[in-house]
Amino acid sequence: MNENKRFLSSVLLFGALWGLAEATLGYLLHFLPCGFAGLVMFPIGFYMMYNAYRLSGRHSAMLAVALIAALIKTIDLALPLTNIMSVLNPASSILIEGLVVFGAARFFEGRRALPAVLLVSAGWILLFVLTQSLLLRPASGLYLYPLKTMLFYILLNVIVNSAAILLYLKNKTRLSLRLQQEATALVAPLMLLFAIAMEIGNNLLS
Repeated sequence: MNENKRFLSSVLLFGALWGLAEATLGYLLHFLPCGFAGLVMFPIGFYMMYNAYRLSGRHSAMLAVALIAALIKTIDLALPLTNIMSVLNPASSILIEGLVVFGAARFFEGRRALPAVLLVSAGWILLFVLTQSLLLRPASGLYLYPLKTMLFYILLNVIVNSAAILLYLKNKTRLSLRLQQEATALVAPLMLLFAIAMEIGNNLLS
């Protein structure tokens, strides 16, 4: 399999897996108070992005995976009676996570891993809160909390996200998915269709 096909199959697979996680686990977590979903979903997103990078050999795969996961979420906009903010809010979070991780992609190895992980763990949630407060203005969000409560959840996310990502990076050889390129190319489009179906199904049931 040539490099371009390997890149495409890798980002499709892990973008679809991230989209599927958002449509299932993420859907359930958003019934909890604001500030809890990111404790789980950002490490999952990082895992998907980093696996795509390892499989494709390109840092740009991280950003491409986030774009695919966000596009899966925006499919809801084509459905009737969709609350636009319920789409834009999580989609913007996914894109912000992708941009932040891609920006620090070259620093997740060796002694630079700790500051890089702390930076992305703080960066995504701070940028997301700013996006909510300045642009999206959703009906619920961390930006509406009292300052002390908001800072508590931000700090909690930074600590939990950093711990989970550092644990993965320390054991990435054992914890990363090991897939043959041929299998990746076969499974990726099927997983993408499944993720889209789950996203549509959640929208219609909610």
